[in-house]
Amino acid sequence: MGLERNENKTKLMLLSRESTMLGEMPVGTLQVESVQYFKYLGSTLTIENVMEKELMEGIGAGNRCACGLSSVLNSRSIYRKTKLRTYNIVIRPKVQYGCVTWTLTKERMQNLEVFENGILRKILGVMYDEEEEHWKRRHNIQRQQLSGRSKIQDVVMSKRLLWARHCQNGREQNSEEKHEWKSW
Repeated sequence: MGLERNENKTKLMLLSRESTMLGEMPVGTLQVESVQYFKYLGSTLTIENVMEKELMEGIGAGNRCACGLSSVLNSRSIYRKTKLRTYNIVIRPKVQYGCVTWTLTKERMQNLEVFENGILRKILGVMYDEEEEHWKRRHNIQRQQLSGRSKIQDVVMSKRLLWARHCQNGREQNSEEKHEWKSW
């Protein structure tokens, strides 16, 4: 078929309840390295099958993207609406990639909230309190209201529900096709 394997990129990850094997394993003439995690199609798979690594890599990718766009996000000559669009179109998808498969706990939801509040803090900046006559930070609720966007946790949850509905519809469609085939 003309397919060739890249021996330098070939890795092995053994999933077992009894033990995990690390080191190298011979496969034909090739010594394949055993690893504890690897990236496959943008998702991080681990021996323990935990999502923390993937979630933290997503947040890290979002932070790197925000750092690269810091001149835009911190600029006073760019409208706030444009900065928020940049966040929604460029940064948020980096964090949310693969979110339909995440198992979300309160701690993971809090990690997402902390990430988003940091970005919104950078975009919305501080406000001047005329009563006390000094600059002060906005509260998280104020930032969320000013952004006019849904919280990242809510977006992730809705994407997961849409994916579950998609899977359910596919299952129902497959069972109908089987039924039609049998009656035919």
